[in-house]
Formats: sequence, C-alpha cells, structure tokens
Amino acid sequence: MSDATQPMGMAELEEAARQLAHRLAETRMRLVLAESCTGGLVAATLATIPGISQWFCGSAVTYRDQTKIDWLDVSATHLVHLTAVSEEVAGEMATGVLQGTQEADLAVSITGHLGQMHRLVRRSCMVGCRATTCGTNRRPARCGTH
Repeated sequence: MSDATQPMGMAELEEAARQLAHRLAETRMRLVLAESCTGGLVAATLATIPGISQWFCGSAVTYRDQTKIDWLDVSATHLVHLTAVSEEVAGEMATGVLQGTQEADLAVSITGHLGQMHRLVRRSCMVGCRATTCGTNRRPARCGTH
C-alpha cells in the first residue's frame, strides 16, 4: 500500500478496485460513488472489473461546487466556509448520492484539491462514507471519514 502523502499509481488503484469488488461481492453490498477531484477515475477503474455491475451502481462526478449543491444537496455555506476538503462536505456528498440511489447500500465520496490551481495548498483529499441503516429505513448512517 502506498504512503497516504504519495499519489497512488494505476497498478495500485487497479488492485484496490479488485479488492473492493471482492469485498462488495462477499458482503453483497451495492456501492455508489460521488467523485470530485478524481473526476470519475475510481468509477472508470471499477468498471474494468468483470461482474462489477452486480455491486456497483455508478458514480456522480461533481467536480464543481455548484454541481455538488445541485446534484447532491451539499451545503453552499459549508463549501464557502469549510471548502470541499472538509469532513462535512465529504459526508454530505456521500449522503446525497446515497439518498438518490435507492438500490445502493453504501456510498463513498472523494473530494479534494489535487490540481495546479491549488499548488500552494498541500495536496489533500477527504473521503466520506455513508451506509443505509438496517431494515426499510433508508436514512444514511455515518460509517466513517478519513
């Protein structure tokens, strides 16, 4: 596994995707993503795995803040005051995509600053995770952020 401060290479990403696909099949959970700084790379990598469509619902690529607001109901106030690289925004992205994807059991969001526009800011990424609660209650429950 790579150091969290170093970019992950494609071979590592593909291996992580294979491991995730195996775990989703093992637990019989369906995943949906909300991607920002990765621009759909995680979804594209997962899509190369045979049989993943049984466990992977899709990804909402919400690169711009306004798209996060419009598609995922992320708080504009949080985006302005906390930025997209915050636990609150990552959690809201995961919650929004999970609430909009009825067949999903689990949502993961990836948001951060990775490009040239933010060269003065240390590269950073925030991951949000939400899962549906048991039974027919579709309210998302926090499953951790990093």
